[in-house]
Amino acid sequence: MQYKRWRVVAGKCLVNAVGASAVLFVAACGGPASDAPAESDAPLVPQAEADAETGLTLPAVWSTRALDGPVQDVALSTGPRPLLAIAFEGRGFQLFNLEGERLGEPIGFGITDLAGGQFANLDGAAVTLFPGVDREGRLNIYLHGSNLPVPVEIPLPINAGNGALGLCAGAPAQQESEGMPDGAVMRLGYWLEGAETTLEWGTLGVVEGAFTWSAEAPLTNATPLGGCRIPAQADAPLPVSGTPIAVADLERPDGRYAVTLTAEGQLLASGPGEGPQPVTLREGMSVRVPLPPVAMDAQGAPLDGGYPFGLIVLAGETAPDVHQAVFVDTTPLVAPEGVDRMGVPAASAE
Repeated sequence: MQYKRWRVVAGKCLVNAVGASAVLFVAACGGPASDAPAESDAPLVPQAEADAETGLTLPAVWSTRALDGPVQDVALSTGPRPLLAIAFEGRGFQLFNLEGERLGEPIGFGITDLAGGQFANLDGAAVTLFPGVDREGRLNIYLHGSNLPVPVEIPLPINAGNGALGLCAGAPAQQESEGMPDGAVMRLGYWLEGAETTLEWGTLGVVEGAFTWSAEAPLTNATPLGGCRIPAQADAPLPVSGTPIAVADLERPDGRYAVTLTAEGQLLASGPGEGPQPVTLREGMSVRVPLPPVAMDAQGAPLDGGYPFGLIVLAGETAPDVHQAVFVDTTPLVAPEGVDRMGVPAASAE
């Protein structure tokens, strides 16, 4: 199947009105043009000798070509054709498919933090929405649609001022759940400068073309937040203490796994009834692992791309001045018989 790829031109297609219609975003921006990703002539150098393998070992199987600069953050989306969003240091936002192909040139959004994207059908328009924090500490949505020549940045109707430090996102709960707002597109959690022990969260929706926000009771943590995870069920977000670079849920067909990238660049995975285990990454013949990784996200069962048992994306410098996003296959993970990866007995797991 051929992917439609759009050429992103210089400049932004920005929408400032909070109540603007997502359908109008799709209709107002231009149409498709061909795009071919540029080849990189930068050489790859062998990775330094790794320490003895401990814990889990996963293979790095694919990567993008050399990126346009150092990476600030990455995020994966749901949907029939999942997307990888990359935010660059300084300014820059770019989309890729799970074959590592560019879907356009970088566009100049200044983003400090991204969370997992959600695919949605809004009034007949198929769109992918990535939540993020900009360099002024504002919460925005970065929206991509099949008829958009470039992604658009849309301020969210959330009273966070200019002080957002980080966020996480997940699928909305079932529409029939009691108290669930109409038009829900994702659940979102975030924390603010000066209130680092409080996790604000709620549901983002779209009603009559306008974004809506339905807040839940805040969650108080004992120590400052370093991240949060949104469970697949209708549970509250799970706050994460400390200062990890990224945390993610790996929701696989055989169970759930929690993945953390520490501030030291160590990848950890948490299984049922056990603490975090270090993950050793096995390089491919032409795939190098970033040393150290500076950004991470995970997707448990993408609907496309050839990763039916999950995918971890790491980004960073793979050689001097060469920056790439690297795809790690999680198929080798096998949940213990009778339990899922978070320790829930199979008989009671939803």
